[in-house]
Amino acid sequence: MRKRNSNAKLFSLPEKSQRDIFALGESMSVKEACAKIALPIEMGGYEVEVCEATLSNFLAEWRTELAIEKHREQIRERARMSEAVTHELDDSQRDGIDTMTMDSLRAWVSRSIMDQELSAKEVKAFMGILQKNRAQDLEERKVALLEQKAAFVDEMKDRAANREGGLTPEDMEEIERKLKLL
Repeated sequence: MRKRNSNAKLFSLPEKSQRDIFALGESMSVKEACAKIALPIEMGGYEVEVCEATLSNFLAEWRTELAIEKHREQIRERARMSEAVTHELDDSQRDGIDTMTMDSLRAWVSRSIMDQELSAKEVKAFMGILQKNRAQDLEERKVALLEQKAAFVDEMKDRAANREGGLTPEDMEEIERKLKLL
């Protein structure tokens, strides 16, 4: 027959009660917490008698579980940051940065995030730079399109000035077609 864990009484309680007992054990001495836990439910206790060693073991297991959960959450957060940066880098790649540079940058950022070499603040700053870079690229594209439109309008003005009858129906169709494209 297998030996029963001495703190099994505490772990058989509902999770909320376990959390409350953990908080109680963290806020006062183990001896005081044992006395409080043994009180009847009407008096704010749990009607569970445990020795100090049992409560200490229970608290240690809870601290370990909470530390593990905190570590897991940090890993998940770093993975989310890495994914967000990778997504941002994918968008930047479409905006003119060559593939090899982007792959190297993506690998470096992901590795740095997971190895905790970059803080959340640094990742945010890095993403801000990428977004500014993309905004600048978009602005440059807008300027180029406006320049193309202006050149086209100038060309059409020259055609109209060099002809006696102005623009032909074909010219008008070409204007409409090109302005839709630009």
